[in-house]
Amino acid sequence: MKPSILKKSLSWAGLLAVLFAGAGLTGCTTAQQGALVGGGVGAGTGAIIGHAVGHSGPGALIGLGIGALSGALMGDAIEHGPPPPPYDDEVVVRPRPRRVRVYYEDDPPPVIIERPRYYRGYYYD
Repeated sequence: MKPSILKKSLSWAGLLAVLFAGAGLTGCTTAQQGALVGGGVGAGTGAIIGHAVGHSGPGALIGLGIGALSGALMGDAIEHGPPPPPYDDEVVVRPRPRRVRVYYEDDPPPVIIERPRYYRGYYYD
């Protein structure tokens, strides 16, 4: 069954819209990018939830507003947040402390039990 011309044109239009939206984000600040992306995601989510209730148009508008606002706030927080901690150029490598077993006079000597090695179903000495 061949896809209709309408489905093909809608898929190409959607692809071009995504490409143009990505190209439009190149000169924006982080807050503006967050607002655009959040508005798009919010509108899509609002349309889906609104369609389930029977009001996809108002759901998309409400989702657009909430998504744009939250995306702008997150982008602004990322842009004007606290600076990253400074990196030290000097790396200090400390040796690991040696583990020492302390035996007291009253302790019995340790018993060493050697197990045969087992590899792929065979025991080796």
